[in-house]
Amino acid sequence: MADQCPSQAIEVGGNYDDQITPPSFFDMYLAPFYREVAEMFEHTGKILVVHGDGDMDRLLPRLRDVGIQVVEALTPKPNTSIDIRETRALWGDKVTMWGGIPFIILTPVYSDEEFEAYIEDLYRAIAPGDRFILGFGDNVPPEGLLHRIRWLVEFNERYGAYPIAV
Repeated sequence: MADQCPSQAIEVGGNYDDQITPPSFFDMYLAPFYREVAEMFEHTGKILVVHGDGDMDRLLPRLRDVGIQVVEALTPKPNTSIDIRETRALWGDKVTMWGGIPFIILTPVYSDEEFEAYIEDLYRAIAPGDRFILGFGDNVPPEGLLHRIRWLVEFNERYGAYPIAV
């Protein structure tokens, strides 16, 4: 099946939250499934991706340990309890973070100065940039400020080349 799919990466499940999907539930019901999928994908060369925009701080080591290679829509603080630096240290070179920008930081709840400081700190936290894909943790909300996205594009053009050095 998976070996016949032309995609290099396949997203399988996700959108977990520590409160709805506690670690004990993950260990009992989801870990065996992900281990099986990871083993199947390993033989086909496919990359196993999971959607990760929930508040799943306690699940982060489990995602690494079951063979998930990319967590897409990873949503850190202040939207969740996930700390990018701690997650980087935990996952090392085993899991790629795809996200890093919490949607709330794009809204008027935060000032432009707070937004810019957040992005600069994010780049310092993920430097030199290994196993990181910049993205929004889930969707840009309707009240998201377009000028912040433009600023981010310019900032990324200036500082986003590998190795990242801000």
